[in-house]
Amino acid sequence: MKYCLLILGMLMSSVLLGQQLPDVKWSTDYQDFGQVVAGDSVALTFDFENAGPSPLVISKVITTCGCTVPTYPKEPVKAGQKAQILVHFNSRGKIGRQNKLIRVVCNVAEGYKVLRISGTVIEKD
Repeated sequence: MKYCLLILGMLMSSVLLGQQLPDVKWSTDYQDFGQVVAGDSVALTFDFENAGPSPLVISKVITTCGCTVPTYPKEPVKAGQKAQILVHFNSRGKIGRQNKLIRVVCNVAEGYKVLRISGTVIEKD
């Protein structure tokens, strides 16, 4: 609830101050890592560009599981600048089809962007 109010406050501030929000163009919002052997890790990169007129501020990135760890820009991404979010998925303790969500909380009109990864964890031989 606190985060909803924070995002709403950011949006209202932007409207009241007449600022235009960032416009993020993602190369993709979904990646399938295929098959991975149980216990192995996979790294996936989500490239994006701030195509809007103002800096993009990523306040946090939330994942659905501790097995998915994101690395993201802590500094504002300037207008016209490209950046990326790196996601590490650790398959330890997992078997079968995996679907993970990554919520990027930022100062866009929607307040966040959801990225998805999926793949299948197979048992070691």
